[in-house]
Amino acid sequence: MLEVRNLSVHYQGAIAVDGVSLAVAQGEAVSIIGPNGAGKTSLLRAISGLVPYAGDVRYGGTSLLGMRPDRIVRAGLVHCPQAGELFGEMTVEENLELGAYTIRDAQRTRDAMERVHALFPQLWDRRSQLATTLSGGERQMLAIGRSLMSQPRLLMMDEPSLGLSPLMRDRIQDSIQRIHQEWNLSIILVEQDSALALEVAQRVYILDSGHLVKEAAPETIAADATLREVYLGVG
Repeated sequence: MLEVRNLSVHYQGAIAVDGVSLAVAQGEAVSIIGPNGAGKTSLLRAISGLVPYAGDVRYGGTSLLGMRPDRIVRAGLVHCPQAGELFGEMTVEENLELGAYTIRDAQRTRDAMERVHALFPQLWDRRSQLATTLSGGERQMLAIGRSLMSQPRLLMMDEPSLGLSPLMRDRIQDSIQRIHQEWNLSIILVEQDSALALEVAQRVYILDSGHLVKEAAPETIAADATLREVYLGVG
């Protein structure tokens, strides 16, 4: 479904991502883990067409190189950024409606809204509130919900558990698993919470200093003492 080939991202001469290759199959959930500054967010931004890159990204057999971000979204590949990138002075409902800007069918938009409210009932209760008034967990629900409004086939999520309480972190993990299983979406999950990343994914990529260090099944990474200590923070 998605194939990233030898992708590199440079910022003013500094290398953020250096020759990374990865793939995501139809219906697969893949996690990308690694320390701060590893290049994880830069990788997602490149795939989304938000930053220039060398190499190639192919989605459904078509190269995305040079394609505008809005066209990438219309093709079904959607990037859910960290919750801080909401439109704070817009209501919850307005943020969700904005997520459907690529959808021209009013019935499809209504159906998507109903599915998002079924997944996150709190967003229905808060629909008239400004996004700035939401709790951290509610903001993350809104960020995910807004991304789902565009009806993606592949959803890329950037640090959805960042700054959340343990209880809310578990609720977000549950929602990610429901999206993957019930909505039949492919997922790329970038996470600092390695336990969440391994629980959700069928395969895991480890990035460090812009380089791909390891690609394996979650259980293989969890069983490796060196990887556990260096990248999972456990002995």
